[in-house]
Amino acid sequence: MAGHAADTVIVNARKAYRVIALCLLNDSYSDSVTKVVEGYVRHSFPGHWATTDKAAETLPASHSQFLLNEPSMFSDGSFPIGYFCEKPEGALDEFGERIIDLIILGAGNGVASMEVAIIEVEVSGRFIDISGDKEKDHLDPMEDWQDFGKLARSDKDIDGVMFSGSVYEEDDPIWYAAFAVDAIILSDEPNAIYQLKWDQGEFLGYTETTSL
Repeated sequence: MAGHAADTVIVNARKAYRVIALCLLNDSYSDSVTKVVEGYVRHSFPGHWATTDKAAETLPASHSQFLLNEPSMFSDGSFPIGYFCEKPEGALDEFGERIIDLIILGAGNGVASMEVAIIEVEVSGRFIDISGDKEKDHLDPMEDWQDFGKLARSDKDIDGVMFSGSVYEEDDPIWYAAFAVDAIILSDEPNAIYQLKWDQGEFLGYTETTSL
């Protein structure tokens, strides 16, 4: 990708994490008020995908983001992408804040809780590193981030984008936006289980409960 060679970095088996609804691991569908949230993040295929593709059907839950063509920070929805955080705490906080609107939709403004699993993976590949400079021209304004992601993905030598979790806070965790399924390898570590809580449309935090 012309003009960004100096920003690329080789990532070699770095640990990273993502949060998924527990139903992705045990194939259960909760009857709780948060079922609308579990439905949103549930492992599924876009309608135009051929579900007879065995390679896609057998992707583990850790890779389920690669099955969803939905708009996100670096994708306009024309291609799937996987997001993973260098810290479990960052992944939990991001998940809890990101789905507040869905929690309100499913539970109103009352108290809601949801069990999730922390999935550990290893990330490898060549990534464009924009984590250390939040004032780069190609990330300002924010509306251009999806276009930047499309441009980065068009370069076959690039496996993803490294970025900071927020443009407003210091010491943010590093995130990996991976374009390629094979850039992510599922770790053998047991999945830690947490209970997330919300009240009055506010994310209250999380508590570790057990491990699978």
